[in-house]
Parts: sequence; C-alpha cells; structure tokens
Amino acid sequence: MKKRILLFCAVFVLILSGCSFKVRQDTFYIPEEKVESIVFQKKYVKDDGSFYYCQKLVAEREEIEEFCDKIRYLDAKKASYENAYPIKEYPVIIILKGAKDHKLILTEEVAFFDQIPYVYTKDGVYSDFLKLYDDMDYPEEETKPNP
Repeated sequence: MKKRILLFCAVFVLILSGCSFKVRQDTFYIPEEKVESIVFQKKYVKDDGSFYYCQKLVAEREEIEEFCDKIRYLDAKKASYENAYPIKEYPVIIILKGAKDHKLILTEEVAFFDQIPYVYTKDGVYSDFLKLYDDMDYPEEETKPNP
C-alpha cells in the first residue's frame, strides 16, 4: 500500500514539475532529413538604383543541418492577422529544396515562411543572416529572384 501511495505521489510530482519546464519550441517545422539542398539568395543594389541577385548553394549534409537549426529556432513569432504584411521586396530568400520546397523571405522588419508573416522577437536577426551569407564559403553566382 505504501508503495502505491509513494508511486502515485512521485508520478503526481513529476506531472506537476513537467508543466513548469519551458521547452524551446521550433519556430518553423523543417524536417531536415528531407532537405536535400539550400539555395540562399541575396539582393544587391547598384549605384544607379537598379538591383540584382546572387545565390549560393549549400549541399553538404552537415551544413544543411546547421542551417536548418538556425532557421528552425529563428527568433520570430507568427504575426497577428490584424496587421497586414505584404511582401514588397525580397532582400534575402532562402529556399529549402527537397520533396517539398519551403521558402523563407527575410526583410529588415519581418520574415515570411511559406508566405506566412512572422515578426522578429529579437533585434539583429536580419543582419545575422546577411553575415551568415557573406561568411559562407561557397561560390556566388548571379541569378533571378525566386520568391
């Protein structure tokens, strides 16, 4: 009888303590085993005001997993439906290529994942991704935007 009461109390305490733990949740669900490559596109503005895009292709498995983690835990939350966030420009486009392609468009104020707007919860997210692009050791080639 004492064992049952003790077991019940232990389970009860575990249940209550489990409710107080905060688990970091994914911002975006990305099944990384299905991502075969990542296309990272960046917009450049010329002196005359015109612009062009360059891209880098990430194909190494280890870097794909690291990149997916950065995107998965992006400091952003889904925007409220009360505020309209039209996609007017495409300064940074990240395409997760696989059985089903996913697109992440980053602007200075908001991110769009598969056309759903997310607002940043921390400063510097956009600039972190620009730095990540610049630091990537892949050849850069000129391309057309793929929004």
